[in-house]
Amino acid sequence: MIRRVLIFIVAVAAICLTIACSQERPTAISAERFKGNLRISIVDSFHLNDSTSTLSGAVSYSISHESGYFNNGTQVIDSTSRIGMTYALILDSIPAGNYSASFTVSRPFIILDRKDDTGEARFMETKTIAVPKDSTVALTPVEIWAYRADRLVVYFEPNIGFPQADSIIQGAGARILRRSRSVLDDAPLYRISTEGAGTEIELKPVIERSPGVQAVFFDIFGHSYF
Repeated sequence: MIRRVLIFIVAVAAICLTIACSQERPTAISAERFKGNLRISIVDSFHLNDSTSTLSGAVSYSISHESGYFNNGTQVIDSTSRIGMTYALILDSIPAGNYSASFTVSRPFIILDRKDDTGEARFMETKTIAVPKDSTVALTPVEIWAYRADRLVVYFEPNIGFPQADSIIQGAGARILRRSRSVLDDAPLYRISTEGAGTEIELKPVIERSPGVQAVFFDIFGHSYF
């Protein structure tokens, strides 16, 4: 009798175990199933719209999620764009979580937050941002500036004379367009043409490394250098 009871108990336990194993187990909900919205703002901060050529700036963007999701595209700023115009891109219902966003431009446009900071100009920028669930978050605006192709502004040390400054510019193969002095410290301030010696992108780091040079700037239209 006891043996039959034990066999019955074992059989019931086995049936229960089989039923439990056959049921679908709940899985952890991936963060990708939660959606959020991302706002990207590209600002035409200073467009060279009075140029004799028809200029348009193409800003390429790419965002990538930590899980592998990505989205990319191009925003065009055409020659009729007005200074300060903002182009807003809304990416709806994308996976919540951490993103890396990269932006690239090509000459004669640069990414720049302030026009008096042209020494920090760049052609590519990467930002990171977290997109929350069921909400919209905005990236810091990306400001696009136009500059004169094959032109640079060279700001020398105050103790450098014009003959020495001339020698540095000519040694780089560039042509002097205008000499003046900074109103800040009376240092030589040159506007030069790089045409024939290379692009402004190629010559900028070369001249920056020259002894006696404080900074080299892109020649942004309408910019007043100190």
